[in-house]
Amino acid sequence: MERFSLRFVLMMVSIILALSICQAQLSPTFYDQSCRNALSKIRSSVRTAIARERRMAASLIRMHFHDCFVHGCDASILLEGTSTIESERDALPNFKSVRGFEVIDKAKSEVEKVCPGIVSCADIIAVAARDASEYVGGPKWAVKVGRRDSTAAFKALANSGELPGFKDTLDQLSGLFSKKGLNTRDLVALSGAHTIGQSQCFLFRDRLYENSSDIDAGFASTRKRRCPTVGGDGNLAALDLVTPNSFDNNYYKNLMQKKGLLVTDQVLFGSGASTDGIVSEYSKNRSKFAADFATAMIKMGSTLSADVMSLVDTLPVLAKTLIAGGAAGAIAKTAVAPLERIKILLQTRTNDFKTLGVSQSLKKVLQFDGPLGFYKGNGASVIRIIPYAALHYMTYEVYRDWILEKNLPLGSGPIVDLVAGSAAGGTAVLCTYPLDLARTKLAYQVSDTRQSLRGGANGFYRQPTYSGIKEVLAMAYKEGGPRGLYRGIGPTLIGILPYAGLKFYIYEELKRHVPEEHQNSVRMHLPCGALAGLFGQTITYPLDVVRRQMQVENLQPMTSEGNNKRYKNTFDGLNTIVRTQGWKQLFAGLSINYIKIVPSVAIGFTVYESMKSWMRIPPRERSKPA
Repeated sequence: MERFSLRFVLMMVSIILALSICQAQLSPTFYDQSCRNALSKIRSSVRTAIARERRMAASLIRMHFHDCFVHGCDASILLEGTSTIESERDALPNFKSVRGFEVIDKAKSEVEKVCPGIVSCADIIAVAARDASEYVGGPKWAVKVGRRDSTAAFKALANSGELPGFKDTLDQLSGLFSKKGLNTRDLVALSGAHTIGQSQCFLFRDRLYENSSDIDAGFASTRKRRCPTVGGDGNLAALDLVTPNSFDNNYYKNLMQKKGLLVTDQVLFGSGASTDGIVSEYSKNRSKFAADFATAMIKMGSTLSADVMSLVDTLPVLAKTLIAGGAAGAIAKTAVAPLERIKILLQTRTNDFKTLGVSQSLKKVLQFDGPLGFYKGNGASVIRIIPYAALHYMTYEVYRDWILEKNLPLGSGPIVDLVAGSAAGGTAVLCTYPLDLARTKLAYQVSDTRQSLRGGANGFYRQPTYSGIKEVLAMAYKEGGPRGLYRGIGPTLIGILPYAGLKFYIYEELKRHVPEEHQNSVRMHLPCGALAGLFGQTITYPLDVVRRQMQVENLQPMTSEGNNKRYKNTFDGLNTIVRTQGWKQLFAGLSINYIKIVPSVAIGFTVYESMKSWMRIPPRERSKPA
């Protein structure tokens, strides 16, 4: 059975990975729950810095570019030199050129005051570039965040052609950008950042004095005043003489007039290459330039280092949710498996367990099945919880987004959580119910491990026995076909729809009353989740009792009519149990359910939140109050 269990788990993971649409792990809402004020703190620091020095806008955009082009957007450019680190700052393309480090340091300091240890420096650089563009009249865009910071610098890489050289040809630039996943339009759009900022004399001196036909004579004459043939290497000149402090499309107009300051600027226009048309388009349409610049910045900002990214980082978000939810469910289920086994034995009125309490039932299972008897059926339960948790979380997000997108008359408050949670619970149950059936049948059977020593067995041990999950499912199918695999699905669905919905509804509603600084605390998750679980379980527990009894009918003695099918449907089951077993039977095992729900929820929420943090799953948009 264990080999089958492992194969089944691997099969489910493979299917989810294959069918999942690959999504980047970065998200504009990554810090919405963990550090809601992060972006506003960064924006404030950036605005203060640019208000003090307008040139800083260009510097921050350039820093983001130089960070991403060397080993991905990992903030490695921030690392200072030490005995073990050769700083990228000292690489030739960056030396005394890349600036604005103090602005990033200040922003990081401000963010740490409200959210210590949460926001990466790589994200701060990316957000600062966007805020800088917006402040000087340029485009703004939704920055995807969730990057990790590198602990190593890559000076040699920065010196080896990973950054554009100031004399690169168009082919060289195109090849370099292509390596980064950026196309020709991205190249021309990102070059438009040179509509602001300044450049040092030594970078454009040769272009001024070579008397080339691709430079306007008057423009060259004007620029020579600040850049003599000898000396003045560090003298600065505006990249755009007309509007040097405004992020507009004048850069492209300059190129069409042969007034590009750098060689790498002017190669974009005048050679008859495909870039000519893009430059002409942008010179006439500022909005198109702004839109393409924003798109290119998002693409460039999504360049992540293979070293900084672990295997986990490369997984689709849906696969991460599967793993996080599956791990949480499996660990929680295993931790409370002994209590779950006793609950099922009490619910189904198994022989010799009808009149026993929890402690006596535990002793009896230990006596006849040994320690491993507490975990009978747990293999099926663990296997079931992996796809169940994945489907539950994934479909919840899908249903919730669909409800909000369709503007259904449900508002945008916790009622959406109620409906989406119910639908998700039903979906997950329908897809995994046969495994729940197998878990129940395996947990129901009790065999005396000592009967060989006694030379026989009494009626208590004459129940059908199963060797594992495969045999349970095969026998269920043989006895009733596909319907046999779904025996008891009625009360299960009737129970799970309100339970799953109430669980999400109550949990989200309780969280809203928790101070924001404790929103992500384990001490908040435990009581809120426990209360939600307890309330939902109490309301729907009688349906769970009917479900369990229907699932094990074929394992019980024949009735006077010569069959063991006791209940026609869910409501008949409720009626019959009350009439023949008493109303208290509808709550048989509820006390043990209460005992197990608290540690189960505690472990489940703790593991899930820890897995989400480790796997960097972006948080979803929060519901608004009702």
